[in-house]
Amino acid sequence: MNKKKNKIYRQPLPNRFVHWGVAISIIMLIITGIGQMPVYGRYLIVQPFGTKWLTSYEITLWVHYFFAATLLFFTTYHIVYHVVTHISHLGRAEQKDFLFSFLE
Repeated sequence: MNKKKNKIYRQPLPNRFVHWGVAISIIMLIITGIGQMPVYGRYLIVQPFGTKWLTSYEITLWVHYFFAATLLFFTTYHIVYHVVTHISHLGRAEQKDFLFSFLE
């Protein structure tokens, strides 16, 4: 039996692409935003492997700019995609969805 037929996708691939892109961008913006302050270099007692770049202001600045541009790209892509395809009802709960969630 094909297992792929049993999966139900609530959101299409472009919406999932935007969701994960925005999530990763925001997490990295938080991490690099804290890195703009001297928190990592000053208060980091134990340096985990692979995090030396967080203590450099210049590196965290450019990584922060990169993920800011990435977030703007995903936001623009999301708006343009929904305007062009006229799919604005996806993800909006209807009254029957709300009722069935309590019955199950």
